[in-house]
Amino acid sequence: MSPAGHTARYQSAIFADELVAMVRGTFDGSLAPIVHADLAAAFDAGVRRVVVDLCDATLVDEGAMAVLAAAAVAAINHGGQLFVAMASDRVVEILDASLVRAVFDR
Repeated sequence: MSPAGHTARYQSAIFADELVAMVRGTFDGSLAPIVHADLAAAFDAGVRRVVVDLCDATLVDEGAMAVLAAAAVAAINHGGQLFVAMASDRVVEILDASLVRAVFDR
């Protein structure tokens, strides 16, 4: 459970050279180190395509945005791709306001 009392859940699976990572609930500083370590390990292990599914994320904070930005850089450095699936208008607004989403539109 995150400090604010919101539940958060993270799952990931590797299929060949692709990692699918799903965040449900609040993606905040309590979950960020776990997601960051998983994404970094995946790129280091040769994964070339990472999909971060935020469709069930209710909120992202600055820690989560830092993880996504770092993952985008790691993808570029490893010759891979990072995709972020976002269904929640609120999550899109947060990423737009922080300018982090612009990294994914390149």
